[in-house]
Amino acid sequence: MSGILRDTVIRFGAFELDPNSGELRKHGIRIKLQDQPRKILVALLEDPGGVVTRDELRQRIWGNETFVDFDHGLSAAVNRLREALGDSADKPRFVETLARRGYRFIAPVEGVPRASDPAPPIPHWTKILIITAVLAAGAAIGLMWMNRGKTPAPNEPIPLTTYDGGEQDPSFSPDGSQVAFSWNGANQDNFDIFVKVVGTESLIRLTSDLADDRLPAWSPDGRFVAFLRRDQGVYLVPSLGGTERKIGEWPGMFSQFSWSSDSRTLLVARSQIGLEPAGIFMLPVQGGPVRRLTAAEGSGHDQSPAISRDDRRLAFASCPGVLTCAVALLEFDRPALYLAVP
Repeated sequence: MSGILRDTVIRFGAFELDPNSGELRKHGIRIKLQDQPRKILVALLEDPGGVVTRDELRQRIWGNETFVDFDHGLSAAVNRLREALGDSADKPRFVETLARRGYRFIAPVEGVPRASDPAPPIPHWTKILIITAVLAAGAAIGLMWMNRGKTPAPNEPIPLTTYDGGEQDPSFSPDGSQVAFSWNGANQDNFDIFVKVVGTESLIRLTSDLADDRLPAWSPDGRFVAFLRRDQGVYLVPSLGGTERKIGEWPGMFSQFSWSSDSRTLLVARSQIGLEPAGIFMLPVQGGPVRRLTAAEGSGHDQSPAISRDDRRLAFASCPGVLTCAVALLEFDRPALYLAVP
């Protein structure tokens, strides 16, 4: 590791990498990055703008070990790095592929000195504030003791978004640090999917299609956000931003999704099509057969699927009429995600 990288935190775009700890953060939020992609990123950042050959990366990752399928392993590690950065091989913003040669880091890079000075002594006025805070805490505890048994007042909600227009369909990231939602913009003319980091003003736009994008649902592994594009289908987009991907045609029903625990399957409601009844279906996100789980009676419909954490129970709204629904429960002999494969 070069001296520059050892003594600095590397900043590029919205990301920061600490080469010492290997931590990658975006807008201050830690991003999960496996060991091999991290080593590739460090190697590229040691020579930004320069070409790092495939053989140099092989030495960096595997050393002198015998690795039969080296090309496939390196390509897979670079793809995982691009996923973490929300990057694309076709239109790279960070990592550029040079055919048969190697890779190059193309984004501007800035080295931020790592703070190493000892903490300054606490000023006298700060000590006074600390003492005051301790006394106030003691008074608060006494007040709580006096008011024990009384019904507490409800917590006041804190605005997360204050934009013009309508913000709807919130979905928390698995770690609770971010919220995906749909917003129809300042002109209130079209819904797209956005991500807001809780406690900051950081806003990431994930979609920009002319059709309405609604009902974002964060995958349990935190990598993707599923959403419904009106009259077009079900889509996935990386939660850090990137190229969206259509995973299924889905006419009619406008109902939220539910993810299987392994982030490989979506449970989606679909309206009646011809003589095919409405129902809840399992949609594999990496391709494969769509599997029906429920079949509504007559002209009724099933909606709002929610799968249990062990994938063995499905709760959903069973609606025989337009405004009449009841919650139904479907149990499986084994985790439902295995039913997605015939």
